[in-house]
Amino acid sequence: MSIVRQLKGVAIALAGFAALNAGMVFFQVNRMTSDGRVVNFAGIVRGASQKLVKLAIADSTQTGIITQREQIERIDGIVRGLIDGDPTLQLPKATNPEFIAQMRGVEQQWSELKFTIKALWQSPHHQDTLVQTSETFWQQTNAAVFAAEAVASRNVLTLKILQVLLFIFNLLLLVGIWWLAHRVTSQLQSNIQIIAASTSEISVAIEQQDRTISQQATFVQQTTLTMDELNTSCRQSAEQAQAAADQAHQVLRLTEEGNQTVTQNIEAVVAQQETVAAIAKQILQLSRQTSQIGNISALVSDLANQTNMLALNATVEAVRAGEGGKGFAVVAAEIRKLADQSKTSANKINALVSKIQTEIHSTVIAADEGTKTMAAAANIARITADVLSGVTEATNAVVSNNQQILHNLQQQTVATQQVMSTINTLNAVAQETVHGIGQTRIGTQQLNQVAQQLRAIV
Repeated sequence: MSIVRQLKGVAIALAGFAALNAGMVFFQVNRMTSDGRVVNFAGIVRGASQKLVKLAIADSTQTGIITQREQIERIDGIVRGLIDGDPTLQLPKATNPEFIAQMRGVEQQWSELKFTIKALWQSPHHQDTLVQTSETFWQQTNAAVFAAEAVASRNVLTLKILQVLLFIFNLLLLVGIWWLAHRVTSQLQSNIQIIAASTSEISVAIEQQDRTISQQATFVQQTTLTMDELNTSCRQSAEQAQAAADQAHQVLRLTEEGNQTVTQNIEAVVAQQETVAAIAKQILQLSRQTSQIGNISALVSDLANQTNMLALNATVEAVRAGEGGKGFAVVAAEIRKLADQSKTSANKINALVSKIQTEIHSTVIAADEGTKTMAAAANIARITADVLSGVTEATNAVVSNNQQILHNLQQQTVATQQVMSTINTLNAVAQETVHGIGQTRIGTQQLNQVAQQLRAIV
């Protein structure tokens, strides 16, 4: 059984014994008080009856009779109260057989005494009878008083015996309490030694834990500073990533515009290439026509030479003809002039046609070179368009990567903020732990002091 239960049992036993002792003492005291009142009222009946007899013998007037009647009623109430009990007089109901028998005798003698007193009121010849009856009643009331005193004496003896028994029980209880206190003090000494040793070990452990928590608090503060710097760096990186994403979007827009421009250039180059091809075709057509002109001019030159020969022959024939051929000679001279002019014009035409053919040949060569250049430009434009398409795809990839990096940095920023919140909470918990350890150290010191004080007391 634990010490607490033992002490509780002792306390309950003491409380029960004290209640029992108090109850029994109260009961006995109340009983003794009641016995004293019974003895007192029994003596009152004895004395009042003798006083009533003297009054009846001495005063037979009407006033004396009234007083006697009052005394008779008072004695009647007391006699009934001594037998049956009377709350008004604070008399208990009689329970002792001997006292009840005596009181029944008193009640019977009292009836005879009352009858004799009333007879004396009618005739003074009953005075001797009243004296004899009074003497008998006196003896009977003395017996009742003695019986009441005997009952009171027995109750007092019972109270004494009860007090002796209670004293013996109290002594035994005190011995038990002393034994229990000795046992409790022995256990307390053992427990106090254990508590003292435990508090010393707890003090050492608390000091070590205090140092550890202080180091942890320092590490948490350093980690807080590092996470703060990391959070700042993450925000800066997120801002830079946002700026890079914006620039990448701008590059993508410019690349798309450049791609559109190159596409337009390709279309323009293709259109120019087609135009140059058409010009080259027309120049070839013109070259063929110029060749035809040259052929016609050669034919005209031949015709002029023939005409000139014919005109020369006509002139020779006109000279041979004499005067009749002078007009014909004039016509032949004019024809010869026209033939010379035609030949001169044909030669000029041939020279012009030759120049035109030379220029057309140069133009054809330039057109061919232009066509080749246009094709190369178109090819370069297509390559540029392909390159721009690759740049667009790469830029899209860069934009996507920047967005992913920005999203990751934003998540990292949120995570670092959560870590910062957790670290701040951990720091607060560490501070509270340090405060709690300090309070525990104080409580342990106080517990150690109490243990030392208990050791000194026990």
